[in-house]
Amino acid sequence: MKTIVQKLWTEPAVAIGATASIILLLLNVANDQIWDAQSIIAIAAPFVASLGIRQAVTPTPTTEEPK
Repeated sequence: MKTIVQKLWTEPAVAIGATASIILLLLNVANDQIWDAQSIIAIAAPFVASLGIRQAVTPTPTTEEPK
């Protein structure tokens, strides 16, 4: 849990994924949607994907010199 909280605080992608999941959760509650496996996966997917995205994406170095 501590690792997830640290990533949430330091990684922008995780914060965006958590925000998207919270918004989807609130929309699901507000619209009285049926709680099935598909809706739970759809709510959790942005957050879970954002936790693993950092290992797959690395910044590229720039070769341009500053002006």
